[in-house]
Amino acid sequence: ANILVNLVRRSASSSASRRSLLTLGNPRYSETPIAEETAVAEADRSGEVTRDMMYGLRGLLPPLPGTARECARLAECFERRGMTVKTLLDANATEQQFVDSVRGRGLVHLAAHGLVDERFGNLFGAIALTPPNEIAFAEHNDGLLSYNEILQLPLADCELAVLSACQTNVGPNRPLEAGSTLAQAFLAAGARRVIASHWSVSDASTAELVGGFFELIAEGLAKTDRMDAASALHEAKLKVRSDPRWHSPYYWAPFVLIGSSGQQD
Repeated sequence: ANILVNLVRRSASSSASRRSLLTLGNPRYSETPIAEETAVAEADRSGEVTRDMMYGLRGLLPPLPGTARECARLAECFERRGMTVKTLLDANATEQQFVDSVRGRGLVHLAAHGLVDERFGNLFGAIALTPPNEIAFAEHNDGLLSYNEILQLPLADCELAVLSACQTNVGPNRPLEAGSTLAQAFLAAGARRVIASHWSVSDASTAELVGGFFELIAEGLAKTDRMDAASALHEAKLKVRSDPRWHSPYYWAPFVLIGSSGQQD
């Protein structure tokens, strides 16, 4: 509740910030093919591993080809309308490059694997990015954008963060507190609104849903300099649900809008 009060009181970002998108996707988790019997299913964006396991099992995180298409679609629809876009893909989808690029962005999009930490209040929950090489490796640049690191992000200009990953609105519940989720961390860092997921999500259907959502956001910004995130998410869900492949709520229902009013005045 305190986070929401602070968001309502915060002044709106500038038009230039709202028209500036940072999109990250298709992190390079492994340079070698992943054996079918040991790999996590490629159908979702959840590594299903803990942070403690990550350093030994990075190769088990499968690639997410849908995220590359997702980022390309976002970049195209914003650039076509003359808006600013910074894209971080493949080897460039690192924690360090994301942190260096996020300041001043009104729209932030991350498409990657989401990890939930059930043992330590989700403080080590994270979004898994491209791991750095040995020379660049450091505690603050280890390939895992964790809960406690998200809290320190410079998101004062962020109107909307879209966490296109698994279980980004999932976390343990503490007594007298809301759940400690990755979405909550983005709100605490300053993002006015966050779109996050309640469960593991499909790579293919999520790429379609998030791509359609951002096309509507870009269209609204171009026409009126406003964005109605709630309506855009609703329409994007309806479109995905109308596809026979993705009619089940599993595909279109996990993403929710959290934060202040979905409509930008």
